[in-house]
Amino acid sequence: MKILDRILNKLRVRHVSDQVVFNVNLRPELENQKKALVIYLNNQFLTSNGTNEFHTSVDESTVIVNSLIDNGYIVDIVDVFCNADMVFKKIKNINYDLIFGFGELFDKLSGIKTNHANNVLYCTENYPDFSLSQELERCENYFHRHGRRVKLKRSGRFYSRRSFNGASSVISLADKSNFEKFGVKSKINEIYPTGLYNKKFSIEKKLQTQGKNFVWFGSSGVIHKGLDLLVEAFDKLTGDYKLYICGVESEELDILGYSSKNIVNLGRVNVKSDSFLDIAYSCQYIILPSCSEGFSTSITTGMLHGLKPIITKDIGMNRLSDLAIFLEKKDLSVKGLKNKIELIINEDSPCKHEEIYNFAQENFNLISYKNRIDKIISSI
Repeated sequence: MKILDRILNKLRVRHVSDQVVFNVNLRPELENQKKALVIYLNNQFLTSNGTNEFHTSVDESTVIVNSLIDNGYIVDIVDVFCNADMVFKKIKNINYDLIFGFGELFDKLSGIKTNHANNVLYCTENYPDFSLSQELERCENYFHRHGRRVKLKRSGRFYSRRSFNGASSVISLADKSNFEKFGVKSKINEIYPTGLYNKKFSIEKKLQTQGKNFVWFGSSGVIHKGLDLLVEAFDKLTGDYKLYICGVESEELDILGYSSKNIVNLGRVNVKSDSFLDIAYSCQYIILPSCSEGFSTSITTGMLHGLKPIITKDIGMNRLSDLAIFLEKKDLSVKGLKNKIELIINEDSPCKHEEIYNFAQENFNLISYKNRIDKIISSI
């Protein structure tokens, strides 16, 4: 256990900012007003250039803050990328009624013996032990294929066992069963994240398209998210298969050695652009052979545009049931993925684009997200 904790501590994200936005919704005419702290991706409250073009967190964190305001709280706001030691010194003596968020600062505050707040852990990932073990396995697999060591990229950055030990309750994007099997005793509330949506998208136009086109839509951590396996599988496929890659960071490109003309790297793509619409119309599937997730917003974004998800089973998104194609353990190798992709195309089963689109439009929008957050916060 001590070895694992040392690994996780080294992976912790540290920044230099000690900014805190204090006392939003302070109402001096009210007595005994409750006080909350929100620790999330809150850059839009700290700078003038907050944007939601590439991630859902900006809108989601704003919904969380507004829900707390609607429930009468005074709200202090900190970005999860803060310098936890500096901010901790500033706020450790504040008597919060509710602490909402995650990360090193959350862990520090929830560990204070005199902290009597409701510590609500907002968990966007899988259980940390599971995530770490799975990513280590993927890195080892890559080493055996290529003789090259690569660093952990995703696991252990924001969550540890300590996060769950100090939590009064958990809001989880992943299936709650993923945490229960690791002995998490706190109440767990499942919630769907939102997705990014291009308002020019037409499901009617989407239903007219066919083909063997797939898109991997992600960010950092290509080995964690299975892109290394995927490009090697597509390198071995013959025929008119096509894989579009969106969002890979430049420093990770050298990990992906591929030569196939069937693989197209598009770099960072704005979902609200016409370039993304071209992808949404030309592709039938969004594929993510990840080793561990919460509930991927790349998947919600793809589904909002009618793409059928191909995702790893038992890593957090089993709730999608028959709307998704699930990758079993045997599929998570170069040969296994190649065979699975050929099987998917050859089976020629309906992609359910319209059913997927309707489900996503109902569940992955800000109104649905706000209703769920409001219900959870009002019950505390």
